[in-house]
Amino acid sequence: KGYYIDNNDHKTECLIKNNDWHNNPGKFQYKINENGEPKTLTIKDVREFSIYNTSKYIRQKTNIERASIYTNDLGTEKEPVFKEEVLFLRVLIEGEKSLVIYEEGSLTKFFYNEGNSNFEQLVYIKYLTADDKVDEYNKFKQQLWLLLQSQSNCITEDNLKEIQYNRSSLKNLFTKYYECNN
Repeated sequence: KGYYIDNNDHKTECLIKNNDWHNNPGKFQYKINENGEPKTLTIKDVREFSIYNTSKYIRQKTNIERASIYTNDLGTEKEPVFKEEVLFLRVLIEGEKSLVIYEEGSLTKFFYNEGNSNFEQLVYIKYLTADDKVDEYNKFKQQLWLLLQSQSNCITEDNLKEIQYNRSSLKNLFTKYYECNN
C-alpha cells in the first residue's frame, strides 16, 4: 500500500509494486486495487511516491556530481563538476532538515535541504593528486556544520570529525540532531 502525488498535487492511494530498488527508480508500477490493471508512472508524471513504512521518493531537479569514490575510477579533479538532472531521491530522514540519498550502480550520493528549499548535494570527492596519491575533499562536513549547528550544541565539531560519507553515519547524525532538539 502506498500513494503517489501527480504534477497537479493530486494524491492517489494505490498499491505500488515494491521492487526493493537498489538503484533509485525512474518509474514504478501501481494498481488502484488488488484486481486493478497494472499501470506505469514515470518521473515525468509524479512528484512524489511512497510505499507505506518502506520507502518514499521525491522528484527533484538538482545539481549532482557523479565522481566515483573507487580507486580504479578516480579523477584528478578536487572541485565538484555538477550537472543538473531530474531525479527521484529516496528520503532517509524527513523534517525541517531532511536527508535523502541517490543510488545508481556503485554511485551513492547524499543530499539535504532545509525547510522548503531545493535539495543540495553533500559533497564528498576522492581524487588523485599530482603524485598519484588518493586524497579526499570533505566539503560535506562543513555543509553539515552550517546546517545542523544549533544553540543547544547538540552537534559539535568533534561529531563532524568522525562522520563518514555513508548512510548509517549520516542518518545517525541527523537522528542525534533531532533527538537533541526535540
